[in-house]
Amino acid sequence: MKVKIGDNVFDIQYGWLKITEFNDRFLKATNTNSGEHTYYLNGLEYGNDIITLSFTEYDLVNGGFSQERPINLKSRECVLGRNGENNPWELDVFENYDSGDDYPFNCNYSAYKMCVPYIGHEDLLDTDKNAE
Repeated sequence: MKVKIGDNVFDIQYGWLKITEFNDRFLKATNTNSGEHTYYLNGLEYGNDIITLSFTEYDLVNGGFSQERPINLKSRECVLGRNGENNPWELDVFENYDSGDDYPFNCNYSAYKMCVPYIGHEDLLDTDKNAE
């Protein structure tokens, strides 16, 4: 699943929610009216027996429903990469992106689940803070 912190998702019971946390098994999403909710990655709310969560949002630019994001990194660009919310960001050099891989951001040192440009995110280096 290709989601990130801050994505909008829709639950038939609670309306629009924003993803606040996720890992390889669960995600948490919240809104101001109904609070925080925990879901399995298939959209089933924890403790419920009906899938109520949709992972699509309308893309006004391209005229469709998608959570896909363009990769705006250039080969040989300095980046910060990490493989989970609790891992620190590491400095690396971006090479390419492989959307079919669990670690799609291929860099000189390693491959990562998450990658952001170093420029503008310098304060994240060696921390586990979330990128905005």
